[in-house]
Amino acid sequence: MRDHRYSKPLSIGVLAGLCALGLQSFSFAQTSPGAYIQPADEAALARLSQAIQIETITYDDQSRIDWQSFTTFQAFLEASFPDLHRVTTRERFNHSAWLYTWPGSTPSLEPILLIAHQDVVPIEAASESEWTHPPFAGTRADGYIWGRGTLDMKGHLMAVMEALNTLAASGYQPERTILIGLGDDEEVGGEGARQIASHLSAHHIHPLFILDEGLMVLDPLSLTEKPAAMIGVGEKGFGTLRIVAEGQSGHSSRPPFQTAPGQLARALLALEEVKFKTDLDPLTRSTLGAIADDFEGLSGLAINNLWLFGPMVKGQLMSGATGRALLSTTLAPTMLEGSPKANALAQYAEALVNVRLHPRDTPEGVLSLVETALADIEGISVSWADIPNGAPTPSDINSPVFERLKTHVSGLYETPISMAPTLVIGGTDARAYQGLSPNIYRFQPVVISEDDAARMHGVNERISEDNYGRMIAFFSGLVRDFTQAPE
Repeated sequence: MRDHRYSKPLSIGVLAGLCALGLQSFSFAQTSPGAYIQPADEAALARLSQAIQIETITYDDQSRIDWQSFTTFQAFLEASFPDLHRVTTRERFNHSAWLYTWPGSTPSLEPILLIAHQDVVPIEAASESEWTHPPFAGTRADGYIWGRGTLDMKGHLMAVMEALNTLAASGYQPERTILIGLGDDEEVGGEGARQIASHLSAHHIHPLFILDEGLMVLDPLSLTEKPAAMIGVGEKGFGTLRIVAEGQSGHSSRPPFQTAPGQLARALLALEEVKFKTDLDPLTRSTLGAIADDFEGLSGLAINNLWLFGPMVKGQLMSGATGRALLSTTLAPTMLEGSPKANALAQYAEALVNVRLHPRDTPEGVLSLVETALADIEGISVSWADIPNGAPTPSDINSPVFERLKTHVSGLYETPISMAPTLVIGGTDARAYQGLSPNIYRFQPVVISEDDAARMHGVNERISEDNYGRMIAFFSGLVRDFTQAPE
């Protein structure tokens, strides 16, 4: 998602890559800028290093997953955070997903739910030699902890545990119940999170808010060259289309005029012409409006006057891949399969096409549009390879809970910064909890450059020790604020 080609004043495609109650009134203390810039102690840093060394890797081929590593990780959490485990009860789901409950003193208050996932993505064998430090060593060097999962998302998970364990050790008694949901397979579908969510729904437990991984404080945001907190209030849907071309089998020395791979290639080219609706939807307008004052010159004029310059701004967004991802549903062919032998004709050729659904589109509408686009290509069939997930409804950015969350985000940076609600174009476990709360947010409390953010799922993933201190302080302040009874 990294692109440094920003020669035009209104080149705003990068924005998309950083992105996707009836409530009682709240009275809460404002968090001062810089309040959460606090160091992590040596013991906490050492524990994160240890957590990275436990290889809780998930694979698309789930038969390859070593679930024993998750058992090891859970034992590590119990040994590392004894006070938190003393005050909570735990329930297990799926293979090794866990729901922690720290009961509040006032059961009538809606709980809060902090979610994270234990699993990490594999290391590509070809890239392992490119790592400055071994990916599962948890090396501390140059002010960072290095390794797979430091950002996505054991750093986040461990910071939650550190903050709550310290509160429990101090004798803190929350008035509002605290829930922690730890998924075990977010990177390969999120069944653990779905089971936790189903359990909460069955027991009519509806959290005041849910917070998961997502976007961050970008310093700077390339779009404006100024720091900005990007807070995910929604995310795109996800699905995989299977496109199959049927042809004639036989020896490759006697090919027919039309082959299955040839027809499949025609279908994939036709997909590039499929047009989904694009516009500056209300959430995108809110995103741009929240950072409008950070623009200068003509860019600032245009962003502050979308009623007039909206088509021009939309055109700039649509000129780049990430801009298109923000404004519309996208299709991306990712896997191809044909004949098992070089000299044998393929009777069938197949492509898997990854679909990321904008909140305005439905799986049914996407399938219908693709079928229409391929209707004139002989021998082609289209179906969903698995059950698609539509995009969840974005949370209300005018909610008092969102305003309250923003005051905590302000504590991550030294001075006041813009805070923008936006759409996460990737996927998170938060989608499984849709319907349980009107306030679902996707935000990781770190201040980071776009270059470092791009290390997630890539080479040399790392988190600064300063950021880890910020995260622990953020969760401690957030939990204290939200788990006291409203005035």
